[in-house]
Amino acid sequence: MSSGSSASVSVKPLPCPKCGAAIPLGESDRAVCPYCSASVAVPEDYRLMRQTHRRDQATRREAAAAFEQVGKPPGVLMRGWMAGAGVAGGVLTMLVVFIAWVGGTLAFLSVFLLEFVAHWLARPIHVDLADYYGGFGLYLRFALAVVVGVVLPVVLSSSYDAFARVRVQLQAGLVARLPTQAGGPSLCRQCGAPLDVPTGALGVTCLYCSSDNLVALPLAWVHSLQKVAKRQQQRVESALAELVAARATLRSDLQRLAVVGVVAVPLAGLVGKIATAIDYDVVPPTWAALARPQRHLLVEGQVLAPDERFGFKRFWSGDVFAALDRGEVLVVHSDDVVAFEGGVRSNTTFPLGEWGVTLEPHPTPGGALAMEFTAPYQGVFRVHVEATCARVDDCSLRSRWQKAVEPTGRPAPPALVRRDLAVHDGGVQGLAWSPDGRLLATAGTTHDAVLWDAVTGAAWATLHGHTDVIHAVAFAPDGQSVGTASSDDTARIWNVDGGTPIRKLVHAKAVEALAWRPDGQVLATGGKGGTLTLWDVGAGYVSGPIRKAHGDTLMALAWSPDGTLLASGGFDHRVVVWDVVADKQHARLDGKATVYSLAFVAHRLTLATAENGPGSLWEVGDQPWFRGPLVGNSRDAFSVSVTPDGALLANGSVDGTVRVWNADTGTLRFELAAGGEVNGVAFRPDGLALAAGLNDGRVVVWEATSGW
Repeated sequence: MSSGSSASVSVKPLPCPKCGAAIPLGESDRAVCPYCSASVAVPEDYRLMRQTHRRDQATRREAAAAFEQVGKPPGVLMRGWMAGAGVAGGVLTMLVVFIAWVGGTLAFLSVFLLEFVAHWLARPIHVDLADYYGGFGLYLRFALAVVVGVVLPVVLSSSYDAFARVRVQLQAGLVARLPTQAGGPSLCRQCGAPLDVPTGALGVTCLYCSSDNLVALPLAWVHSLQKVAKRQQQRVESALAELVAARATLRSDLQRLAVVGVVAVPLAGLVGKIATAIDYDVVPPTWAALARPQRHLLVEGQVLAPDERFGFKRFWSGDVFAALDRGEVLVVHSDDVVAFEGGVRSNTTFPLGEWGVTLEPHPTPGGALAMEFTAPYQGVFRVHVEATCARVDDCSLRSRWQKAVEPTGRPAPPALVRRDLAVHDGGVQGLAWSPDGRLLATAGTTHDAVLWDAVTGAAWATLHGHTDVIHAVAFAPDGQSVGTASSDDTARIWNVDGGTPIRKLVHAKAVEALAWRPDGQVLATGGKGGTLTLWDVGAGYVSGPIRKAHGDTLMALAWSPDGTLLASGGFDHRVVVWDVVADKQHARLDGKATVYSLAFVAHRLTLATAENGPGSLWEVGDQPWFRGPLVGNSRDAFSVSVTPDGALLANGSVDGTVRVWNADTGTLRFELAAGGEVNGVAFRPDGLALAAGLNDGRVVVWEATSGW
C-alpha cells in the first residue's frame, strides 16, 4: 500500500455499516462492532496496515523497554544510601554554617577539627586514626569518604529526581482518551480512533496514526487521574527534550565530580599534612613511621630499638615517642639516675581533647628506676621524661614495650618441685639433659664428666679420660653419645651406655665450647685462639675450613633450629653468626662484654646471650639488630637456656639466682633462688624442668607441676 493511501486510511477508522460507529480492527479477518455487535469483513488495505503495524512492534518493544528504564526508581540499598547521604549532607551543612558563624578563631581551629575528632574517638574505637594514618592519610581518606559517600549519592539522587519528572511528563502526555460511550473502546490521544487493547496491557499503539497510548495507569496515578487527564495533550517532544537535558546534566555533574575527586581529595590530604605539622611540636611520627622496618622508639630524632641505650650527661629533659597497641605497657627505665619524673599525653599539642597521665617511678629488682604506662588505645604516645644523672660523666635511659599481663616487678614463681643433687667435689662447669630427659650430664673441675639418673640422682656412668678441667658437655641429638670439651686441648665423644670413649678430637689449644648440629652429623668446637672447627662426627675429621672467628678465646657456640646458622661468642665482646650452608659470615654483633653462653630461640631468628652484664636479645635475620638487655640481673650472667617451644628462656647469675624470661618480649617472669653462684642452666627437652649447676658442686632441679 502506498504511503498516501496509508495516510488517508490512518485518519478514517473502519465504520460499522449498521450503526455507523468506528470499529476496532481486532486480529481476525472480520471485525465486530462493540456497540451493535455487527460483524464486518476487514478490507484488504486495512489488513495490510495491520500487518505493517505488527512488523513495527519488535522495535517498539525495545523502545518500551528503554522507556521502562528511564526514571526507574532505585532499589532499597540505593534509597538507603541516598537517605544516609542526605542526612550526612545535612549534618555537614549545619557544621559548615556553625563554623562560619563562630568566627575567625574557630575557623582557624576547624582545620584541625578532624584530628580532634580522631583523638576524641580513640578510646571508644580503641585506635587513634590520626596517629595511625598521619595527617595526609587521615584527611585524604576523609575527603574520599565525603566524595563517595555524600556528594556522589546527592548527584545521583538529583539525577533520579530529574528522570522521575521526565517519566511523569511522558506518562501524562501518553494517556489515551476516555471512551465516548459506556463500554466502548478507549480512543487514541492523537487521532481519536478506537484502540485494540489486549487484556492486561498497560499501553497500546494506535493502528491509524502509530501514536503510543497509556490505557491502564499505575496505582499511584489512579489518585491523580483528573490532574493527569488535564495534561493528556501535552506533547511528548517536550518530555523527551527534558530527558535529553537531564542526561546532559548528569554527565556534566559526574565530570565535575571526577575533577573534584582528582583535585580536591589529594589537596585535602596536603592540607591535613600541613595542619598536622603545625599541630605537633616536632615532625609527627605516625604508627607506620615507628613500625618500619620494625617497631622502634624515637628520642630526639634518634631511632632506638627496644632497650637500646640513650645516653646523656647530668640532666636530660625530652620526649620519647612510642607506637603502642591497646593494652601494651611502655617501660622507661634507667640504672644510673637519682631523679626520675615523667608524664604521658596523646600525640598532639592542642588542648582540645587532650589528656595527660603522670608517671610514678619505682625500683626494679635489678636496682633500676622504671616508669610504666599502659596504652588505652592503639596509637602514638609522647612520654616526657626528666632525669638527673647519678654520675658526672654520663647516664643512660632505656625504653621498651611489653604485654600488660606481664609484670616488671618480682613476681612469684609457679608451683615447682625442687631437688638438690650433690654431683661434684668441685664446681659444675657445664650440664646438659639427654634428649629423652632420663639422664643429666655434668662436667666440672675434677677432670671427669658424669652421667646421672635424673630421677634417682644415682650415677649412670663416669666419663674418665680428660687430663684437665672440662668446660662443656652436650648430648648428641640421637641420645646415643655425648661430647665434652676440655682445657687439655681435646674434645671427646663418648658412648652413653657405659661411658666408653668413641673418638678423640685434638686441637691446638684448650677447647672451651662445643655444640651438635641438630641432625647430629657435625660437631662444632672452639676455644683459645678464637678458632672455630666443624667435625664430621662419623669420619672423625674436620669437615670444613678452620675459621678464625674471634680475636680472643671463643667461649660459646649455638646452632639455629634448622642447622643453617652457627653462632659463636667470646672474650672479644663479639657474637659472630655463620651461614654454614653458604660458608660465609652472616652477621657480626658487637657488644660490650664477654659472651659466656648462647641460645637460639626456636622458630625465629632470635639469639639470647649470657655475658658480663644482664644478658641480651638479638635479632639475626636479614637485618640484624639489638633488641635490648634482659633488665633485672644485678650481676653477670654466665649461662642461658631456652625451652624447646621458644616461649621461655632462663639465665643463671653469679648473684645466686636463676631468672626466667618471656623469650618473645624479653620481660622477666620470675626468679628462683639457687643458693649459690650459677655456672650453667639447662631446660629439660620437654620444657617442664630446669636444672642449674652451681659453683659449689651441686645441681638444683626445679620441676613444674602444672606448667610454667
